[in-house]
Amino acid sequence: MAKEYQFNWRPQIPEILLKGDVFDRYDDETATLDVGCPVRFEEYGFYIVWEPKGKDAGVLDLLQVWEARGSGTIKDLRIVFDLEQRGAKDTVEERTVWITYSQDLVNVNSLYLVAKTAQIAQEWRQAINGVVHNYKLGHACPTTCLTKHWRYLCLATNERGKIPLKNIIKTFSSGKPEKMVQKCLNDLGLAGDKFIVASRVRVPCSWSKVLGGLFWCNSKWREKQKEREELDANLFTFEKFLRLYHKICPRTDVQELFVKLSGQKEYLTREKLIHFLNEEQRDPRLNEILFPAFDHERVQQLITKYETDESYIAQGKMSGDGFLRFLMSDENSPVFLARTNLHQDMDQPLCHYYINSSHNTYLIGRQYGGKSSTEIYRQVLIAGCRCIELDCWDGTGENKGEPIITHGKAMCTDVFFKDVLYQIRDTAFARSDFPVILSFENHCSKSNQLKMAKYCMEIFGDLLLGKPLDDFALEPGVPLPSPNRLKKKILIKNKRLRPDVEKQQLEQFLREGKLDEDDEIGETPEVVGEDALPSHQDQRAHPEQDPNSQTPPLSGKKFYM
Repeated sequence: MAKEYQFNWRPQIPEILLKGDVFDRYDDETATLDVGCPVRFEEYGFYIVWEPKGKDAGVLDLLQVWEARGSGTIKDLRIVFDLEQRGAKDTVEERTVWITYSQDLVNVNSLYLVAKTAQIAQEWRQAINGVVHNYKLGHACPTTCLTKHWRYLCLATNERGKIPLKNIIKTFSSGKPEKMVQKCLNDLGLAGDKFIVASRVRVPCSWSKVLGGLFWCNSKWREKQKEREELDANLFTFEKFLRLYHKICPRTDVQELFVKLSGQKEYLTREKLIHFLNEEQRDPRLNEILFPAFDHERVQQLITKYETDESYIAQGKMSGDGFLRFLMSDENSPVFLARTNLHQDMDQPLCHYYINSSHNTYLIGRQYGGKSSTEIYRQVLIAGCRCIELDCWDGTGENKGEPIITHGKAMCTDVFFKDVLYQIRDTAFARSDFPVILSFENHCSKSNQLKMAKYCMEIFGDLLLGKPLDDFALEPGVPLPSPNRLKKKILIKNKRLRPDVEKQQLEQFLREGKLDEDDEIGETPEVVGEDALPSHQDQRAHPEQDPNSQTPPLSGKKFYM
């Protein structure tokens, strides 16, 4: 960037998280319980670290953390019983910090931190939810990403507080021979120390025949010693990590570019650097007033910042190492870092914006024969989605009489409409105050639509936009409200009734809290769009479950989903 900009990607970690505390840690994925385990956040805001006694330290990437919940308990009742015996007067659920994390929206894992008191758990939940989802880190430069890798190696120590050399080798050995990585470590004085690990192993049985035709296993235990290599974390500085990185993974592409620009010299002059930045790096479509070109003064600032040779700085020259440091810095970002925060005008009508939307939100797998989930609504809303879809059908079988969410006629599982609303209420504005739009694909009967309306009003309460705003009437020529005007409001998008029927039923519903059950003709909205069904087709969500159904077989047909 021609204009100097200080990009601060580091989140402000609260002191309570940096200081850490002692928890009973239970990992749902590995089913392990670590009692009295110190847990803390590292100062860069990259990772959560725990150090169980006599075990290797655990590290969790903060970018993978979705939220810290205040409800939910451990499924293993034996673990719950053990924790209840250790706790104070507060229940295990009150003392639990339930951290959900994953690399995608679907395969979510759980990490339970059981605090000493409910007060500590509540403070940690609030603090964690305040620092997760650091979107700026996704735009961090390569040097920052290398810093993150280095921090991981320094934090993932063994039970002796040392860095296992196998972790460093594993980091760089992708596509590289391990012997080559080991040689580079030796050249930089990072060979580490060797130590012996003793463990008890069972010797294979030697079966002996005894009286009565029985056989006896003469198995024995013996000590097994294994040699391991480790490195002192204090010796593995970031400078040594960078030297190791460039030694194993040299940037030959940058070297070739530097030779081309410098004319096979060991440095770039100020004039050649200005030409490169303005003619090759800069987007020519940019406004020259808002985004001025690089000049001598700005380029000298870059040389002073990234060049380490004082003589080169005085002469206005940049070496190959300084050029590489510049290219891997925030100064060379492909996006405008100043715009990673909200910078748009949010006072325009709602229809003037692109809206982050989700289709068939409830599905966590295939579109046909897939599984529906209420949890996925939490994930997409926390991820920043502002428009989600609910395909509403009449429940069948055990769910009869209740509206359900499913992909109709696609043999997908169901979830209750009401349960989805609770998830939406809890997470709709966890990450953003801008309005959430619920897109209803409504296949329900009149009675179930009445239940849907009651559930929405009871569960959402004041969050639901139940009528037009006074200064934005729903009339031709009147613009829609702006996102700022609709902050912390839930909007429902549904096929409307005829104006006269809608007015009559709305007045009756607000007055009596119910509608007449007679004559549904003309009062049930029709579904439009790709999921619309002809009137002569079966309107049930799962006609395949009815043994008396006359629905033709599904094979040989083409579906649009």
